[in-house]
Amino acid sequence: MKDGESAGTPAALWYSVAALAVLDVGVGIWLHLHAPQVLAALPFANLAVIGLGGLSGLLPAGWTEGPRNSAIRMLGVPAVARWLWRIVAVMMFVALFFSSISFKGDGTAAQLYAQDGAEGASNDSTSLRVNLSRANPEPHLVLRISPFGQRIWAFSPGFVSKETRTMFPWRPAHWDFPADFDSTVTLSFLPAASADFFLGHFEATLVLREPDNSVLLEARLTPKGVRIQYEGLPPRFRALAVRWTDSLYKLEPGDTAAVRGRLKVWQGIAGARPRRPLHLGERGLTYEIRYATGVNGPTPLELESAITDILLDSAAVAPPKPPPVP
Repeated sequence: MKDGESAGTPAALWYSVAALAVLDVGVGIWLHLHAPQVLAALPFANLAVIGLGGLSGLLPAGWTEGPRNSAIRMLGVPAVARWLWRIVAVMMFVALFFSSISFKGDGTAAQLYAQDGAEGASNDSTSLRVNLSRANPEPHLVLRISPFGQRIWAFSPGFVSKETRTMFPWRPAHWDFPADFDSTVTLSFLPAASADFFLGHFEATLVLREPDNSVLLEARLTPKGVRIQYEGLPPRFRALAVRWTDSLYKLEPGDTAAVRGRLKVWQGIAGARPRRPLHLGERGLTYEIRYATGVNGPTPLELESAITDILLDSAAVAPPKPPPVP
């Protein structure tokens, strides 16, 4: 402590009190935004302080006057005022690197995952799991972020957020579940028996493309077919077999043996994970079947059902003929 700073001054006292007030308000606002469950516990601490203050009134004056005067003298020291404002500055700086995500459920249990970046962007970070339940209907999760903001999206088995949110230091990202979510689609490409010849003699690759023509998925296409699903357990084969049987009977009316034979082939369907979840009702997607000799497609794709089946006959998978040699 420098000369002349041992004694308190009114100006330094007010600077100290102002720093404590800013610190109290700032911490309160930050907790309200990012950790309201902690903020809810603070009134109990305040009650304890008020209770002690009330008890102090029952004590002899000399017992409380000394600590009070010591606190006033300490806060009136200019060095103490400067250190308090330094603490305020450090905490404000640290707050620039943290934000939070929150969900508000409708009472049903759900397991959600939050993923850094924009939906579909290449990202190797681990998904953060958040559990919604009646006991925890509005969970918050504090995350470290860039001071300039951090994009984030969320998904669960069967749902995906309608849009990517951006977390800022003093503005968390929030979703209402399931209002702010779309249902996801499980998409199956099922080659019919007539396509076996081409898929058995030519190596085919199924390519799913975004509206901007970027690749959403590439997978080997065989007579067993491809099931495209981002997250969750695959649908029960027995339920799928009912759907597939109806579709097969449209191709092979009354041929029970052919239908049963095809179901056995499709039972070994290969699973493939796209770069992002498929939203129910989205438009603009296309698919193509790529061979060494060229590409068959693109073919528009509409996702009108949570479980969508695309049957591929021989015309759909026939490799393009190479151009004639001049």
